[in-house]
Amino acid sequence: MAFLLNNSGYGVIHRLSTVGLCLALILLSYHSAKGQCAPSGCSTSGTGSSLSGGGNHTVPNASTSIVATGNTWSGNLAFTNSTSTFCVDGTWTGKMTNGTPSAGTINVNGTVTNATNWSFSGGGPVNINIRPGATFTINGFSSISGGTYNIVNCGTLVLTGNSSITGGTVRIDNYGSIEIHGTFSSSTSGFTFDNKAGGSVAIFGTGNALSFSAGTYINSGDLCVSNDLSFNGGSLVNHACLGVNNFNSSSAGSFINNSMLSVLGNFTNSGSGQQNNGTIIIGGNFTNSGASFTLGDKSLITS
Repeated sequence: MAFLLNNSGYGVIHRLSTVGLCLALILLSYHSAKGQCAPSGCSTSGTGSSLSGGGNHTVPNASTSIVATGNTWSGNLAFTNSTSTFCVDGTWTGKMTNGTPSAGTINVNGTVTNATNWSFSGGGPVNINIRPGATFTINGFSSISGGTYNIVNCGTLVLTGNSSITGGTVRIDNYGSIEIHGTFSSSTSGFTFDNKAGGSVAIFGTGNALSFSAGTYINSGDLCVSNDLSFNGGSLVNHACLGVNNFNSSSAGSFINNSMLSVLGNFTNSGSGQQNNGTIIIGGNFTNSGASFTLGDKSLITS
């Protein structure tokens, strides 16, 4: 339990569990982000195809292929070049071809569900747009070590396993809801995770559920890590609500809190350049081993 005493002198008892907080944030944000992205219907054009059943497919040049409403397609996808577009209005249970896929665009208005890992070592740029009301569920991005991949989520993105971004240029912009039921990590400066205002992200992995040694993380919505957040490089800027179990900042890396950080357990900092311009609630121990921590004009509250 932590006792919060803010600058105005009022006390608040803080006794939320991280799991409860994560679930609450998902529910609170479910309706708030849907107006951020307009839905986009799909239609075939050029030499594109309407897909159903099985069989792999390569979207031709300057064409749009579609899984129409009411149809299910289980095949794997490839593109010809950046003018190739794939639309899911129905249900797609296949996956993108692993490795170094050609450039292309995926627009999801329906359902994507695939219980495998997606892994890329190059290729792209591939743009994945998850529209309001759409659901995109895969096991995870088990390894992205190269290429260019951009994900804009305005619906629901669910990763049931672990994800690791080790190379390439990868960007995730979230206006909707993201649930990660494994761990998530990055070790490349080419990675950006931007949780927009109204977006919610809940990470339920064990141990270091969110960890990074490089990359840029920006939270302007609700970000909840049910276990530990650990980093020794990269940057994390919190403009809204960030909740974690234990917070570990070591070696290099930058953390700037401009709003609210709730740490149910311990806050451990051995890095430099960390700055608090908002309020940090700590339920366990605050350890600052020889590195500066700038409190600004706000509060750092311990139990």
